[in-house]
Amino acid sequence: MWLVPAMRMIVDFGRDEPMLLTNSGGQSGNPASAHYDDAIPVWLKGETRTMPFGDENIKAQYDRVYVLVPEQ
Repeated sequence: MWLVPAMRMIVDFGRDEPMLLTNSGGQSGNPASAHYDDAIPVWLKGETRTMPFGDENIKAQYDRVYVLVPEQ
């Protein structure tokens, strides 16, 4: 094998939060970040993480959320 997928994603429209995913490294391409390689154990176990879309689920999973608002 010479090429591996960078991300695994499952979308199950029967679920309240349908998207499950993980990537092979982590959530950051920056080696100085705490999230640089935090997804490696998840990837190696063949597991995924929920990608929440509902406001309540987002607040439960993340400790901060950035909202981008375009200039008027």
